[in-house]
Amino acid sequence: MTEDATSWSVRWPQLAASFGLKGVPPTQDAPVEVEKWAKANASTWEELAREFNLKPGAIENAAWDFMEGMLSFDRDRVYDNTERQAAGFNEKVDSIPSFKQAFELFARFKQIPPL
Repeated sequence: MTEDATSWSVRWPQLAASFGLKGVPPTQDAPVEVEKWAKANASTWEELAREFNLKPGAIENAAWDFMEGMLSFDRDRVYDNTERQAAGFNEKVDSIPSFKQAFELFARFKQIPPL
């Protein structure tokens, strides 16, 4: 699945806004060690889990290796859609509403707080 070229610099503020937050650029050159950060903030997550009656195990059971790998790219990965379109696959889906729909499902199944 690909989309037309859209940078995370465009996506991130829109996704953050879904949660009532302001998306800002990274503040450091080195990537954040996500697992280390999540575990350091586990008590905050536990408070959210209690407040919103979320399913337990989000931090303990996360696929940290996969997440670190996906977030370790130092640039956007943009794919050429020419061949896909030439084969007749012309449907376009905007990624921002798709992400929001996924977040809404995560919230419905008590994986994250409601949007």
